[in-house]
Amino acid sequence: MIKTRGEKLAFRERPGTRPRAVGRPVVACVVLGLALAANAAAQATPTETDSARVSDVRTPGAFFYQGRAWGNDATEGPIGVVLNKGYAVAQFNNRNRYIFDYDYGSRHVLNSITEFGANVDRYGGWREYIGDEIFPTSLDWIGWKWAPNYFGHVLEGGMTYRRLTEWNRAHGLPLPSVTAAIVTMGSAVLNEMYSHPGWIQGTAATATDLLFFDPLGILLFSFDGVARFVSGPLRGNIWGSQAALTFDGELVNNGNNFVLKVPFSPIPRTSIFVRGGLAFTPGLTFHRSDGLDVSVAVGGEGRIQNIDPVTGEETPEIAVGGGVFVDRDGTLLWSVMASETAHRRFVVNVYPGVFDVAGGRLGGWLIVRRDWHVRFGISVAGALGLGLGTGFGP
Repeated sequence: MIKTRGEKLAFRERPGTRPRAVGRPVVACVVLGLALAANAAAQATPTETDSARVSDVRTPGAFFYQGRAWGNDATEGPIGVVLNKGYAVAQFNNRNRYIFDYDYGSRHVLNSITEFGANVDRYGGWREYIGDEIFPTSLDWIGWKWAPNYFGHVLEGGMTYRRLTEWNRAHGLPLPSVTAAIVTMGSAVLNEMYSHPGWIQGTAATATDLLFFDPLGILLFSFDGVARFVSGPLRGNIWGSQAALTFDGELVNNGNNFVLKVPFSPIPRTSIFVRGGLAFTPGLTFHRSDGLDVSVAVGGEGRIQNIDPVTGEETPEIAVGGGVFVDRDGTLLWSVMASETAHRRFVVNVYPGVFDVAGGRLGGWLIVRRDWHVRFGISVAGALGLGLGTGFGP
């Protein structure tokens, strides 16, 4: 059995029951309704001229970060990467989000790396391990752990690294790619420590993520050709949320998702939209004549993360979710999302520059949880990705 010290969960769904407030038909109706309203609501978003009230920091040759003073470019920074990527699994319902009072699995990470062979044996041997975690050697798609590894750690992690590298360059930081790699890999290590609270025994999956998939993403997106292809034909980018800390130390409204807009759609002026990370919500992007993109997506959102106490195999439980996302040239302006997950039934994010508040430097967000427990807060352009929040209800 896995040795753990245990933890107290801050928010837990009642065992044996399904979420009551938002069912699958309701989620679908909400998203469709939001899609119909998006065309009119998008008029409130800024134009290039309107947003010139705060100077852009433009970097020639950048692929993912354009230094805009509005949208999610304005909330980019190393703190945001740590909170959004390092604590990504805080989006699962069975996670303690009070990050300053947490039993991090540091010994789990160390033992995963130093006892790699024994962890593979515990997993079931090299053949099963490679077939599940590395390459698709089996047609049993249920065991394909390699798929989220490539999409999550390689694609999302690599894009996050490249975007932070470009942010570092735009702001004159020394050794921009090295410091971006340190922050990205540090966030990956933190993610594994946070995912395994109190764990001592290592797992092959954790070692594989940290020794293979995360470095592979950084390596691939160090090449301009890879970044150019993903950001160009695929119109890929990272849409980090407006992560915030409440006054009592709860991490709220965080998340790190990659998005793709694949230009293979039978409908004119649209692209196939894919949003992934701890979610997989496909849909369509509607390219408007005024330069705005409106994306509508419905799919799966991570609800609970289960970990096998013997093998350490991670198995998520999925809830239905989706939303509407409005961006200009890849920079996210605002989003509205609905989900079956109890602690984020309804989420609204409005990034800095969308409304002329404090010279366009302030953004805001709102989360409605189960039983109408509410969290809300602000983000500030140039605050390196850290926001503040408060709320009422447990």
